[in-house]
Amino acid sequence: MGKFFKTDTAALRDALNRQKTALEESRKVVEPLWRECRDFIEPTMGRGLSDSPDISRFDAKAVKILHSECRILVPRMASGLQTGMTNPAQSWFRLTPDEASGKIGSATREWLSQATEQTQAWMRRSNVYLSLVMMYKHLAVFGTACGVVSEVGDGLPHMQVFDAGNYWIGEGEDGRVNCLCRNFLAGFHHWIFGMRPPV
Repeated sequence: MGKFFKTDTAALRDALNRQKTALEESRKVVEPLWRECRDFIEPTMGRGLSDSPDISRFDAKAVKILHSECRILVPRMASGLQTGMTNPAQSWFRLTPDEASGKIGSATREWLSQATEQTQAWMRRSNVYLSLVMMYKHLAVFGTACGVVSEVGDGLPHMQVFDAGNYWIGEGEDGRVNCLCRNFLAGFHHWIFGMRPPV
């Protein structure tokens, strides 16, 4: 979408619909695999992959779990990923300048150190670490996960994890994500009263 549409809403709608259709087509290849993963490992996830229009209901009769070992290992794997990669009790990332900036002074180094500590404290006070556990569970079941971090009224980041089947991701030529299309159900009261739509 190279153009910026100011008033031509019909052209904007057409461009967005074409992009959404292309994203849906590219994801159709993995949807059968995701459905099997959902059905045989963790049926409470991937509700967006359901053929039923009411994705908020869980049908216990449709569960196809043959052995519960995989389902037991999903939270264990998520916990291991959390502890090993993004442990909130440890400093797992550090802000640094890029290599092109050359040598940095001690004042810049001190500022980056303080910024790293403040960012880590900021993440501990938010829901980021709880959401990362959900993302790791989706990684364990589906091999992919998607979440968006946004700022809420209190100035803290809020991370929202999208369930498999409720989003489409597009990549640019450089292999980086540049498009996210999300499918969600929201009633009139969500838009009027500012309530969050269900994930």
